[in-house]
Amino acid sequence: MPKTEFGEGVYGQYDQIDSHVREAKENGQTIYVGEIFIDLNIDILPSRPKEFITAVILHESLYAYLTQQGIALDSLYINQHETIASAYTDKIATALKEIYPQCLQRTVRH
Repeated sequence: MPKTEFGEGVYGQYDQIDSHVREAKENGQTIYVGEIFIDLNIDILPSRPKEFITAVILHESLYAYLTQQGIALDSLYINQHETIASAYTDKIATALKEIYPQCLQRTVRH
């Protein structure tokens, strides 16, 4: 029996239940504060390479970051994927290359 409840092929996800973000004002600007959690699928991730697990953590952490920036998960889900793909893929690849220098750049981008 699975220990976690994830959809087929889902390695991690932003935790919409336990995360609590609220608007606050700082120097006249709206900011978002609170705690954001990500859940990792402990049923399938342990059998994956550490580089893949790290990529999943970085990917899901971006969702947390975008949420903190005020991007609503429920209404802009597709836009978040587009944002990650266009603005952060190279940054994730660079981070993976720094963490695991033995990886080829071509490998960490796919």
